[in-house]
Amino acid sequence: TPGFGQSEPENAEFYFEPSQRRLLHLRHRWLGSSAAWDSLEWHAARQLIDDDRRARDFGSSVRSLEQNRSTADSVTLQALRSFDAGHELVYGFEWLRDRIDSARWRLDLDGGAPAQPATSRYPDGSVQRSLGLFASHRWSVSQATEWSAGLRYSRHAVNLPAADRGVGVDLDFDDLSANLGASTALRPGLRLVTNLGRAFRPPNVFDLGTLGERPGNRFNLPNPALAPERVLGGDVGLKFDQGRWTAEAFLFASDYRDKISSVLLGETDAAGRELVQSRNAARLRLFGLESGLAWRGERWRFAGSLTWTRGDERIDQDEAPADRIPPLSGRIDLDWMPTDRLQAGLSLRYADRQDRLSPRDVLDPRIDPRGTPGFAVFDASLRWQARADLDLSLRLGNLGDRRYREHGSGLDEAGRHVQLGLGWTY
Repeated sequence: TPGFGQSEPENAEFYFEPSQRRLLHLRHRWLGSSAAWDSLEWHAARQLIDDDRRARDFGSSVRSLEQNRSTADSVTLQALRSFDAGHELVYGFEWLRDRIDSARWRLDLDGGAPAQPATSRYPDGSVQRSLGLFASHRWSVSQATEWSAGLRYSRHAVNLPAADRGVGVDLDFDDLSANLGASTALRPGLRLVTNLGRAFRPPNVFDLGTLGERPGNRFNLPNPALAPERVLGGDVGLKFDQGRWTAEAFLFASDYRDKISSVLLGETDAAGRELVQSRNAARLRLFGLESGLAWRGERWRFAGSLTWTRGDERIDQDEAPADRIPPLSGRIDLDWMPTDRLQAGLSLRYADRQDRLSPRDVLDPRIDPRGTPGFAVFDASLRWQARADLDLSLRLGNLGDRRYREHGSGLDEAGRHVQLGLGWTY
């Protein structure tokens, strides 16, 4: 199916074969206290993600076959210790190792020859390791005021072997992340909450080594010289909780420096695709509003939310809207519980039009270059607690059969539809 701005589709076939995730996670908690902790818990996990693909460009007889696997092992240890005068300390460490195995073949469907090896999506055998040491302190100064502060040291190592690219990358990064927070009661049921944080994100295997086709008729070139991106963010808001009413409203802002961004190089390859490369080229500023309101009665419940975000990105001297910034959006829910076992609900999900697009958004065939239209969608639900361990649910979605798309999505959402659910607790 051709996307926006396309006269023909990019692909004749594109399948994930398969796209799957398997996770084993062990957690142990020990509540026995000691001089160093009041409670201690550790986690150990292994995650396997397979991202195999079969694809063929539109009008081409050459099929691309890929095998991509991420194997991630992690260990986390966290301790909690309470002290006199309202002090509480959480500290510990995290360790992660992620290995990427990647291979690609090209098969000419008209030639009859066996599939031939081709450059893989990621450097085969790439490994990323990280170690983090952290501590967070919370201090209840009084019943009205609470302070919090945290510090984290992180070290990252990324190794990309030469594999089928002829050149490898071996990089190490380390830095500090920190946060400060305060919560103060202005009057009963009303609190002022503020937070300030500083963080960084090192380039990963995807940033450093991705090679190949990207959506929007683009072809990505790897960049072994990437550096970490850094961000300073904060928020301030009010929280209200009194009787049947709860509400909150927060203003937030983030300032990204050396942000890793996909940059158009102004050149095309032999197939006519725009060449792009990830670079530390951008400065991004985000700010916005998040708010919510809820009321709960004996048999009725009402809740609503509203979120608005604006983003601006500067590359060199050019400033433009940031990528894929969501429009003004939110939802309203109304629930009725005529009995303790029966609940009925109506929901309204809504979003304003988003026509403030970045240059990359305009070129993305998944986004209408004129902007993504707004929408309002109604859903209904019914839930029956048949027994203490069994509940049944019915959901009627998109009652108006509205055609709409979440901004930045590649697909229109479902039309009018029905979902049946069964929940059993044992």
